[in-house]
Amino acid sequence: NIRTRQAGDKFRPFGMNANKKLKRYFIDKKVPEKERNNLPLFFDQDKLLWVYGHQISNSCKITSKTTEVLHIKAI
Repeated sequence: NIRTRQAGDKFRPFGMNANKKLKRYFIDKKVPEKERNNLPLFFDQDKLLWVYGHQISNSCKITSKTTEVLHIKAI
């Protein structure tokens, strides 16, 4: 599922041990407000996996136990 942000979206950025609200992530990373509303967000059901061009979720990092990888190429 791909969509833009909605109020209350949150995820666990790569390398972090706790969830973070997407709004707070954008503020901390100084993502311009105009860009925030247009960024594609990639979900697995309700779980945010990737903020396009910025950050993957810690839950989808590749580890020694990874058996499948989805490669997405934006053109």
